[in-house]
Amino acid sequence: MTTPTTSAIDPALDLFEFSQPYTSDGWLKSDWPAGQSSILQWSPDNVRLMADGSVALVLGRAPEGSNYSVQSGEVQSAETATTGTWSWTVQAPEMVSGAVFGLFTYKADWANQPWVEFDFEFVGGDTTRVQLNIHMENAAGEHVTLDNDGRNLVVVDLGFDASKEAHTYEVTVTEEKAVFYIDGKIVGEFTGADMPGGIWNIGPMKSYINLWAVQPAQEIWAGVWTDPGEPLVARIMGAEVRAGEYGSIYEANPEAPVAMPTEPADPDPMEEVAEDGTITTFSERSYVLADHVTNLILTGSASVDGTGNTLNNRLTGNAGNNLLDGGLGTDTMEGGAGDDTYIVDNGDDRVIETANGGTDTVHASVSFVLPDHVENLLLSGSANLNGTGNALNNGLTGNPGNNRLDGGTGTDVLDGGDGNDTLLGGEDNDWLIGGLGKDLLTGSMGADHFVFLSTADSGPTAAARDVMTDFSRSQGDKIDFSFIDGNLRLSGDQAFQFVGTAKFSGTAGELRYEYSKNVTLIHADTNGDGAADFSIELSKKTALFMDDFVL
Repeated sequence: MTTPTTSAIDPALDLFEFSQPYTSDGWLKSDWPAGQSSILQWSPDNVRLMADGSVALVLGRAPEGSNYSVQSGEVQSAETATTGTWSWTVQAPEMVSGAVFGLFTYKADWANQPWVEFDFEFVGGDTTRVQLNIHMENAAGEHVTLDNDGRNLVVVDLGFDASKEAHTYEVTVTEEKAVFYIDGKIVGEFTGADMPGGIWNIGPMKSYINLWAVQPAQEIWAGVWTDPGEPLVARIMGAEVRAGEYGSIYEANPEAPVAMPTEPADPDPMEEVAEDGTITTFSERSYVLADHVTNLILTGSASVDGTGNTLNNRLTGNAGNNLLDGGLGTDTMEGGAGDDTYIVDNGDDRVIETANGGTDTVHASVSFVLPDHVENLLLSGSANLNGTGNALNNGLTGNPGNNRLDGGTGTDVLDGGDGNDTLLGGEDNDWLIGGLGKDLLTGSMGADHFVFLSTADSGPTAAARDVMTDFSRSQGDKIDFSFIDGNLRLSGDQAFQFVGTAKFSGTAGELRYEYSKNVTLIHADTNGDGAADFSIELSKKTALFMDDFVL
C-alpha cells in the first residue's frame, strides 16, 4: 500500500485548520487527543488531499516522541442541523482488528449539549458489514443507545466489500425517526419505540468522519489493535449536511461498469433426513429453520447467519463470520472458523468453539460462563445476571441490571454498565469499568486498571460511590480518570491536578484524597465550587501519589 500524498485540485471537502478562515461548507481537521481512545491523537497531517480530489484519512504510528502510539485523521463539518440528511460518499480502508471507521452525526456543542449521535461504523476487520447505532440522553442525563441491551446491535450485511470502491451512506433525522440509507436503499428505520425508555431527544449536530484504533477497554467491541505495519487509508469522495431536507438523493453513476457475477448464485438450501427422522438443512445463505427442522449447517465461506426455532436445535457455522441464534429450546451452536456471534437465551444452551477459530462473542440474556476458545460475553436484557470468563483474554460486558462479572485468568476487560455491579478481575492485568451505579471493584492479582468514564460513574455520597476493595500500588494498579474532563470551566478536555490530602481551593480540576475511619476517599472537583463532584472509596487506608492515577 502506498501512503497518500497531497496535491492541489478541486477537493471533495473544503478543508481548514484552527485559526484559518472558513465558510459554512468548510470541514475542520481535528488536532487534539482522541476522546474515544487513550492511545490515539488526531493530526491535520493525517488528513490529506489526493490527486483526484478525494480526501484521505490515514491511520498509522504516531511520530517518535509523541505521547500516543497511534495517530490518525478526523474531519468535522462547520455546518450543523437538527433535522435533515447527512451524507457521506467514501471508500472504507482495508480494515484490521481493533480499527474503527466512522461516519456519523454528533452534537454540535460537545461540552454543553445533551448527547445525540447517529452512526455508521465499520468495526474490526470486516468491511462487508456495517454497524448502525443511535446515542441519546434521557431526562436523567443517562446515556442510552439503540443497542443498550446488547442484543439489538444492528449490523447490515452490505452485499459488497466497502473497501473495494466508494459507496454513499446517508441518514435522515426528523423529530420522530431516523432512516439510514446505503446507495439509496433503506437499511434501517428507527423511532423512539426502538430506544430504551422510548427516548427520542435530538438537537443540533455536525457531520464527522474518522478512522481510529481502540484502546484495551474497547477490544470486546472491535478486537485487539495490533499495528499492521502499513497505514490504513480511508478515502472521502464527498460529504454534505442537507439541513431540512429528507430522504436519499443517491443516483448511481451511469458510467460505472456493471459488475457481472463471477460465480453462480447460491444454490437453494437442501434438506437431509436421517434414519431417526432428524432433518438437517444445508444452506450457503442466511437461513431460519422451518418449524419441523432440527439442525442447520451453513456451508461455503460467506458471512451468513443461522436462526433456530422452538426445537432443541444444533446450528453449525461455516468459515465466515456467522451469527447463530438458536431461538427457544436448548440449543447447541458451533461457529467454526471466523469471528462468530452467538445468541444465548437458555442456561442450558451450549456454545462450541475451537482454538484459532476467530474472535467470538456471546450475547446472553441468562447468566453464562464462557466456554473454551470464546473471547467475549455481553449480558443482554435487564435481569440481574452473572458473567464468567475463561483462560483467554476476555471482554465481559454487563447489562442495566446488577451484574457479577468474573474474568478468571487472562488479561480481561470487565465493563459493568448500568446497575450496582460486582467486578472481579482475577489473575493477570485486568481493566475494570464499573459504569453507572454503586459498584464493587476487585482487581485481584496483577497490575489492574480501574477505569472511570464519567463523573456519573461514582457519586459523591456513600450511597452512590464505587468501592475498590484491593487497590495495590505495589502490584502496579492504576486509577484511570483520563476519560473525564477535569475542568468544566474550560473548553476541551483537561486532566485533573492531584493535590494530595490538601483541601479543595475552589479551583476546578482538583483531585484529592482523605482518610475516613478505616477507608480512603478520593474526591474530584470539576466545576471549582470546592465540593466533590464524584468520589471513590478504597476499602483500607492507602497513601496515594500522582503516579497512582492516569489523569
